[in-house]
Amino acid sequence: METQSIPTLFLRVALLLCLVCVISSLSVQKNPCSAVRHFAFHGAANRALKNFELHESVGGRRVVCGINCHADPRCKSFNFYEWDGTCVLNNASREAHPEDFVKTPGSVYYDADEGTALLSCSSCKQLRDAGYRTSGVYTIYPAAFSDGLEVFCDMEADGGGWVVIQRRQDGSEDFDRPWKDYAAGFGNLSGEFWLGNTVLQALTSAPGGSWKMRFDMEDWMGGKVWAEYSGVRLSGDQYTLTFNAFNVASTAGDSLANNYKFSTKDQDNDLYSPANCVFIQGGAWWHTACGSSSLNGPYLQPSDTEGGRGIYWYTFKNAYYSLKTCTMKISETR
Repeated sequence: METQSIPTLFLRVALLLCLVCVISSLSVQKNPCSAVRHFAFHGAANRALKNFELHESVGGRRVVCGINCHADPRCKSFNFYEWDGTCVLNNASREAHPEDFVKTPGSVYYDADEGTALLSCSSCKQLRDAGYRTSGVYTIYPAAFSDGLEVFCDMEADGGGWVVIQRRQDGSEDFDRPWKDYAAGFGNLSGEFWLGNTVLQALTSAPGGSWKMRFDMEDWMGGKVWAEYSGVRLSGDQYTLTFNAFNVASTAGDSLANNYKFSTKDQDNDLYSPANCVFIQGGAWWHTACGSSSLNGPYLQPSDTEGGRGIYWYTFKNAYYSLKTCTMKISETR
């Protein structure tokens, strides 16, 4: 998934001389203007505001488009089309008319709202790179979700920038669910949840993208471990999970099966012919023949764990030990 860098345009307008000085935020060394006021336009890639055109010109530069908008008191925003330099000044903004703010490949929309820049972020990593350091619920804009996708971003673990796809912490959410629920997702992003296999597939299968997956786990005595896999991808109608490599520095050990289909209580895709592993171990997962991990099982105390039931990662304890907490998360690697 390619990241497009959309510059913020910083405009400085000399009040005494009526001289407009446009200075790129990346190249300011000296200020040639005196008595200036500052103004900034923030851009959103592949977006445009329609139906509020003041003026259109062709063959110009992005920064000149910003100058022209700032010079016209009626101008509230502008669209800049990168392929031919078309500049469209608007007498309204996306905030006032969200229904006219549409996905438009090749266009960059600009206005004075700092929040506009967030519309170019297609992942939690891009938000982190843009300066957002607090973990919480954000809206990202991957290519497959033009209206945005609400996710929980972990901005702390291993440098931050992770899209959290699962969280178990207190047993408040029922994870004993059918195929359709795991496909669509369920739960509360601020509590326990499963983001959804269709979302995970759309993110990890996007052209040009590469993702890693991290598992953070905690036992009932406060011990914490993690495991990480690179080149992760979810694909096909059965949501087959594949990865390229296990991070040998992981403290939890390797308990994730590679190239296996997802199974739920109403769709058995595992390799164990006598029965469905979901019924035996109690959790929808990428089961082999009832293998060495299952993080969607019933929320149990370790003393209640029997026959591989519970939330477990076998190589953590070298036993079927039901965990207190766990999270699954993904992040772009390019």
